[in-house]
Order: sequence, then C-alpha cells, then structure tokens
Amino acid sequence: MCDNDHPIALISVFKSGTEMTKRVIEDLTGLPYFEPEIVPGHVNYQDPNQFYHIQGCFYSWHIFPTVEVQKKIIDTRTKVIFLL
Repeated sequence: MCDNDHPIALISVFKSGTEMTKRVIEDLTGLPYFEPEIVPGHVNYQDPNQFYHIQGCFYSWHIFPTVEVQKKIIDTRTKVIFLL
C-alpha cells in the first residue's frame, strides 16, 4: 500500500529494465504508473515541469535528476527508485 504523503517515482535511463521494474512496483504497491505526455519533437528529459504526481499512481520517466528535479523530489517527500 502507498503512503499518500510520500509519492513514489521511478527514474531510469534508457534500456535499464524500466518496464520490468514498473511491473514490480505495480505488484508491490497496487498502484498503476503514469508517464508525462510525450510530444514528438518537444521531449526534454531535463525539464523539471515533467516531474509531477497524480493521486493514486506512481511516476515513471527518463528524467535527469537536475538540481530543480532534486528540489521537487525533496519538497514533495517522494520516495525515488533510480534505475541505471
């Protein structure tokens, strides 16, 4: 079960086992994952605006942990799984 005060985020690099890890997190928490919308030609993996939470889901994306993203992680008390 998920603690609503501590959202979950899976932050991964390409071809690191993201799909398998999403399934494991879904099985352990009972939560589905969500990913930010992909706009062809406008994907920026360093954009901190792509890091946000939706109630009842966990976040999964290939976002870089920039200073701004790190601040959002801390401010939202997110439990993060980094997959390299």
